[in-house]
Amino acid sequence: EMETATDCQACEGSLYRIDAGGTFAAAAKCECATPCSRCGGAGIVVSFDGDSSFAEPCECAALERRIRLYNEACLPSKFANKWIEDLDDRDHTQKEAKYALLSHQDSFEQSGRGFLLWGKPGVGKTHLLCGLVGYLTLEIVFSARYVYFIHFLYYFNKSYS
Repeated sequence: EMETATDCQACEGSLYRIDAGGTFAAAAKCECATPCSRCGGAGIVVSFDGDSSFAEPCECAALERRIRLYNEACLPSKFANKWIEDLDDRDHTQKEAKYALLSHQDSFEQSGRGFLLWGKPGVGKTHLLCGLVGYLTLEIVFSARYVYFIHFLYYFNKSYS
């Protein structure tokens, strides 16, 4: 398992940090993450069972996978480090949407279904979805992708031409 200084100011013990430079938010391994003492940072350990040996992924490889999934999610950089809990719910509708997504996050099960939120500009739709996608990729280790609806329609239409 990776070793870390739990008092790290940059990552607060998560072993990754999220930066908002560029078009998309980008996660990277924090400098406090030291190479794994089990595999030496290779991500693979060799185990022996009697006369045979086999390689298996080390537990530390999960951090690299979580970071990769987050970066592949293409979250807009403006929403780096935005989480569902952080949304300032100013009215009943925002509060309802926030707690519906928090409930989904807390009891997540893969279903093949997505989310579509609609509303006026500036009410928190992007914030909520980016928070959910960030959580799914970094904490649940589930592949998810943020796509602007207009881009989805473009690619959907292009697939039929």
